[in-house]
Amino acid sequence: MGMMKQIMWERKLIFILLVILLILELLFACSGFKMRKDNKLLGWGYFIFGLLLVLFILYLIFFKLL
Repeated sequence: MGMMKQIMWERKLIFILLVILLILELLFACSGFKMRKDNKLLGWGYFIFGLLLVLFILYLIFFKLL
């Protein structure tokens, strides 16, 4: 019984960490989107990279954890 509870806690912890990372990556993508007017290429790069990381984290949450 103890092993199952530990696994559930680990999954919850990983889920919470991924959600926090998701929020940070969304902020990263937004900052890249705002940066476009100063430096177009770097701004778009940040934006696309941030969105790819967001999609990857969503994939991890929905297909690996749930």
